[in-house]
Order: sequence, then C-alpha cells, then structure tokens
Amino acid sequence: MPGANIKVIVAKSVLTLVATLGINNPCHSFYTNAIRSKFGNEEVNWREVGMTSLDSMKKDLPELYKNGQIYWIPVQTVSYAVVPDKLRVLWSSTCTVGLSEFQSQFSNRINQTDAVINKGFEVADNFVEKEDLLKYKGV
Repeated sequence: MPGANIKVIVAKSVLTLVATLGINNPCHSFYTNAIRSKFGNEEVNWREVGMTSLDSMKKDLPELYKNGQIYWIPVQTVSYAVVPDKLRVLWSSTCTVGLSEFQSQFSNRINQTDAVINKGFEVADNFVEKEDLLKYKGV
C-alpha cells in the first residue's frame, strides 16, 4: 500500500530484489548455458552445463547483484511508497523497458567505439611500419 512506513518499504524492496535477482539470474545462466550446449549436439551434457553455469555465476553474479541493487532498490522503493497497487505492474514494466533501452544504447556505443578503434588500426596498417604498429598494440 502506498504511504507505508519506511521499514515496510525497505523490507518489501529488499525481498523483491532477493527474489527476482536471486532466482532469476542463476536460472537464466543455467538456461543459456544449456541452450549453448545443445547447439550442434544430439545430447546435452548436463554435468558440463551445471559446471559452466556455476563458473559463470561465480564470475558474473556479484557484479549483476551490485548493478541490480543500484537500479532496482530505488525503483522498488518508489513502487511501494508512491505507486498504487493496481499500477505497480505498469510501473515495473516501464522501468524494465527503460533499463533495457539504456543498456542497449550503452552497449551499442561501446561496440561502435571498438569498431572505430579497430578501423583505425586497419588504416594505420597501410601507413605505419609493421613493427611500430605491433609495438603500439602491445604485441
């Protein structure tokens, strides 16, 4: 209910975060590794999928949780403090779309920057001595 006290709002926000990030991210990791394992194979090696998923979760989950908390705790706090019950799904969906768009634009800019840098190296190949270019690249 909107306007609840701060203890209730924080408890609901943290519980929502733990339930969604704590369950969703490991399940997503396992699912994507299972799909990758299936490509080109008749059977899925479930032990390999489990080990790959565990390794990727150990590596990726701390960063995902940290980033998720930075964004979702304020969103859920506003949701439980201000947004009426009947509009919470719309609010959360809108915030999810906004986050996805931001991540997409950010990722796209990084990819474009990498492409420009690589193109610069290709152009430099034509004008710079090979040894100097390799020294600059750190090879």
